[in-house]
This record gives sequence, C-alpha cells and structure tokens, in this order.
Amino acid sequence: MNNDRVTPDNGFRSICSFRLFRSLTHWTSALLLLLGLALKTSLSATDFKLDSPKNAAYVTTSEGESLLEINIHTSHPPASLIKVATALLAIEQWGMDYRFTTDFYLKGTVLWVRGRGDMATSDKEIKLIASQLLRRLQAAGMAPDRLSAIHIDSSLFGDTTIPGRIEDLSHYNAPPSAVALNYNNILFRKNASDLTSKYENRISRKLQSSMQKKRSMLASLVSRNNAEHHYGLVLAQLLSEQLASKNQIEVVVHGEGSQVYTTQDEPLYRHYNSQTLATILNRMLKRSDNFIANQLFLLAPLAWKNDNGLVAETEQAQDFATEWLQERLNWGDITMREGAGLARTTQVTAHKLMKLLQGFAPYKQLLKGEQISLPEHNVTVFNKTGTLAGTSNLMGYI
Repeated sequence: MNNDRVTPDNGFRSICSFRLFRSLTHWTSALLLLLGLALKTSLSATDFKLDSPKNAAYVTTSEGESLLEINIHTSHPPASLIKVATALLAIEQWGMDYRFTTDFYLKGTVLWVRGRGDMATSDKEIKLIASQLLRRLQAAGMAPDRLSAIHIDSSLFGDTTIPGRIEDLSHYNAPPSAVALNYNNILFRKNASDLTSKYENRISRKLQSSMQKKRSMLASLVSRNNAEHHYGLVLAQLLSEQLASKNQIEVVVHGEGSQVYTTQDEPLYRHYNSQTLATILNRMLKRSDNFIANQLFLLAPLAWKNDNGLVAETEQAQDFATEWLQERLNWGDITMREGAGLARTTQVTAHKLMKLLQGFAPYKQLLKGEQISLPEHNVTVFNKTGTLAGTSNLMGYI
C-alpha cells in the first residue's frame, strides 16, 4: 500500500466494522486506533483485536481497493447504521432543500389541520404557525371568540406499527404521527414538589404521573394518538392566547377511516417548515434520532408517488425501501423492516454496507465529524455508530 493514497487531499477511506469495540471503554478510542493502523503498510485482524468469528471489518480506499477484509460476507444486525440508508433514500426522494408542509383550512368556525408528516415542528415553529394563522383568520373575518375547534386530519397515516419499537416513555421510542411537535417528546422540569412542562394539557398531565419515578425528564408521547392530540392542544392554547379568547377550543383527531375534511380549495395557510431536509438529516444522523428515521421511512413511498391517494403504512414502506435497496445498492434479498435500526431481524453484511458508504459519499458531511490529529496532518472523520445489545458497529469516512 502506498501511504500517499491515504492523505485527505487524495480521497477517503470507507470503514465498516461490527462488534469491534466491545472491549474498549469508548468507541472513539477504537476509532483512533483504527485510523493510526490505517496508515501502516498493511492491516491485519490482530491489529483490530478481531479474533472472534462474530466480528467483521472492511476497509477500502476511495477507489475501492480493499485494504482489510474480515468476515465481510457474514450477516449482522446493522442497528443505527441503517439510518444512513434511510438518509440516502430520503435524499433521492425529496432532495436536500425540501421542506415538509402542513395545510390548514377554515370551515365555518372549525380550523382543520391536514397532517402531512412534518417531523421538525419545534416550539419556535408552532409559535410561527400560530402567528401566521392568526393573521389569516383575522383576514378571513374570524372574530376572536368564534373559533370553536381544531380538527386534526391524520388520515394520511395508516398502520404505522414499527418493528422493534416499544410504546413507552423513553424518548428514543417517540411514535410516528401525521403531525408532531418537538419530535414527539415532552420536556418536563422538576421543581420543589412536582414536575411541570411548557404546555400543560391533558396529554402532558397524563404522562406527568408516570415520569415522577423517572430520572430522565425528556419523555416520549408514547402513542400516535397522544402525539396528534398534543399538537392540537398546544396550537389551540397558542391561538387562544393570541386571539385573547376566553372560549375553550375543542381538539378532535380524525385518523384512518374517520370522516375527514375533503376539499379542492386552496388552504387558508400552507406552512413550510423552516428546516430543510438536509438539516433534518443532520440531526437524525448526529443524534441517531429513531423518530425522524421512521417518519422518513414511512413517507418515502408517498414522495415517489407524489401522494396520489397513498397512505403512509409500514408494510408499504418496507416493500418500497426493500426494492430501492435492491435497485440502488444491489442488496439482494435484504428486507428493510424500518428506518432506524430497531429490528434485529434485519441482517446485513459488511460487504453490502460498503456499497451504502460508496453511495452516500457525496453527503458524508451530514454525519458526525471529528477532528483527529495525526503526526503529519489533521483529518476529519465522518462516522456513524450503531449499537444493540451484544452488537457495536461503526462506519464512516477518513
């Protein structure tokens, strides 16, 4: 191997490894070890402590020349490495500059919200939505005390059961939903005698009692029904405050099979989220956000068909993503069961994941970047880790 090949100006190395770091206290140390060894004239399994047949590693040059191959055709659970596939799928369906939308309609005294899966509505974003709606409601002649209800049309989402996801309070188990606020989590704050949240409503109070025994103050909204009601209740609270209305605004959620508001009219307001897909993917990959990953996974078939009457459903998303993996990356019979890496039944080889790294190379800056100091120069390593019980994975670029 010519050492000139590994300089940052002359390309990157792709690294894909399984169960490589279990004996180390922190995966970054293992990454440093790997980088140091990668500059040698040869690489071997003993350099990486890969004595077990359960381990695997694959190191190549940017031109595709193999530097190290260990069990590269043995299948393992990819865990959160699958999020890189989800990111590439999303980029190719929407484009990096895409912004997710939510439509709002006024029918009589009822504000209808047509959820389209926007996953990035934050506190700041929903306040902007409320402010924009207020202006349009006033322009439509809506008196402050006349808005009677907010109806959430979530019929775009059907059966969204995610393999490997548990309905509990853990923030990484946030549920997919047609509308979402704060990535379908609630932040609780602890005072002298109780827990409080920024928005007090029946959903937050229902979760509050369960959180009393938890150390973490960030809680998943647990279910899609909770998430969609919480979004509506927060929007109702903000509109009531801005309208200076004393009337209580009712919130109703209409799911799959429910009567929904159908119209060919232009919406009262169409909100484009301030975050682009690139920003959303950056958060998903750096924070390993399961909610974003599975939201994108469910919505991808609808983007390809331009909605066209489709409903976001798990089985449809599985079929679509699996076919895409076969056509785009030649992954053969690998089934993509969800977008976050929660399902242990998904098994991938290092050889196949290398194809993913090669395809994702133009977007590697979306991954977590770390500056590593070497004797002759500094390099930036863009990487993604993935862990499940008994499995530690890393993939990335040097």
